[in-house]
Amino acid sequence: MLPRRLFTFVLIAASMFSTNCTVWKEKPAAWTNATAPEQFERLFWQAVKAKNWKAVEAQLSATYVALTPTGVLDRTAALAQFKQLDLTDYSIGDFVTESNGNDMVVTYTMTMRGSFAGHALPASRQKAHLSFQYPARE
Repeated sequence: MLPRRLFTFVLIAASMFSTNCTVWKEKPAAWTNATAPEQFERLFWQAVKAKNWKAVEAQLSATYVALTPTGVLDRTAALAQFKQLDLTDYSIGDFVTESNGNDMVVTYTMTMRGSFAGHALPASRQKAHLSFQYPARE
């Protein structure tokens, strides 16, 4: 009788603990609660797709530089290029994040669907490499 009661108690306790994990809703990703470079990058591309240029501009530092097949672009030129993108869908994967002191080096692959300056984007997977520089904390 005792083993059966113990088993029943353990089963009930386990089911209570497993349901507690799903009681709290996960916070939706937002700039204010993002903590990792991968989250920031996903939010960035969501903003580009939604054409939320205010959010895009807020995330690019004054010293932002983009390396493209046509050359190096400063912040202003890169924003102009982002604004020519009409993303209908995209996927991001293969994230690798390496820490380097206060900085993070991130690489990932991305496939974009849509158009750029009225021309269809190639369906090939692109590689991205970037660094996040966090301000020094005093």
